Amino acid sequence: NVSSLAMDGDAPATMMAAPTETRPPAEQQQQQQQVAVDDAPVVMAEGEKAEENHSHPKPKESSVGSKTSIAKELKSFNAEGNEPAVKTGKRERRKTEFLAATLASPKKKDDGDDGKKKQGKGVKLREIENVRFALDKVKRDDDILVLLHRLLYKTPGKEQSRKRDVLDFSGFVYEDETKDREKKVVFLEKVFQKPRLQIMDIFDLPRGSGADGAKEAQVERILKFLEKPCATEGRPSKVELKEKKKAKTTTKRKRASAKKKKVADTKKAASTKASNEVSKLKKQNADLKKKLEAALQEIEKLTGEKVERDVEEEKEEDDDEDVEEEEEEEEEEE
Repeated sequence: NVSSLAMDGDAPATMMAAPTETRPPAEQQQQQQQVAVDDAPVVMAEGEKAEENHSHPKPKESSVGSKTSIAKELKSFNAEGNEPAVKTGKRERRKTEFLAATLASPKKKDDGDDGKKKQGKGVKLREIENVRFALDKVKRDDDILVLLHRLLYKTPGKEQSRKRDVLDFSGFVYEDETKDREKKVVFLEKVFQKPRLQIMDIFDLPRGSGADGAKEAQVERILKFLEKPCATEGRPSKVELKEKKKAKTTTKRKRASAKKKKVADTKKAASTKASNEVSKLKKQNADLKKKLEAALQEIEKLTGEKVERDVEEEKEEDDDEDVEEEEEEEEEEE
């Protein structure tokens, strides 16, 4: 029975109660003192009280009262002439950084920047008559001018100053002649045939034929010219050729206009002559008509009978006269 009760959890008190421990009297006294200390009221220092009060602030006074009190304090403080005390804490306040817009002055380029102001061994391209004549025909936004600027200065250049820079070129100034010259050769060899021939025409260089017309020979001629620009010997002046061509064209126009005038005068003289002859014949025809009318009237007097006139023929003659007059007027207008 006891085992079954123990299994069901309903054991008697005598069976479940644990035996009481017996402590010595000294230990019991020490335990009682500890309990008394734990239950005693806590006494706080003044600093600790201030911290507790700071952690649990009192409710704020009304805004009107606080404002008036602050104003009074400030007034009395300023009347005494005291300087305000600077409150500092442990935390360091960061300074606010403000961004200010500053206009940087443009940097002046060195005299040798891009090689534009370096004087070469030759003359400026603007001083070579045929080159100047050819470049004057090229527009400043033309691809060939951009290519020339890249060849001379390694940059495409600005559209406003591109042609002026090309005309001011007076020859390559190499820092390392071997390397720089090789770079120019590689650049020119990459250029297609059509723009390469355009470059040769602008610089007034012969295109060449056979071995002289090969790409390598043309590149070498262009490079030699650009190292020391000068007028090509034996080449006619393009300005003079243009003036001659213009004079020839003017002469041709004058001859053509003179010829047209002569033909017009001949036509006019012929038409005038024809009109004179026509008017003469008309006059003769009118005289004959008058004579015929007089003869008919005589016949009517002699015979006493009326002779019929041909009215249709008279109408046709009148129409012919009108047509001839219109033709004359048209010729006069022409």
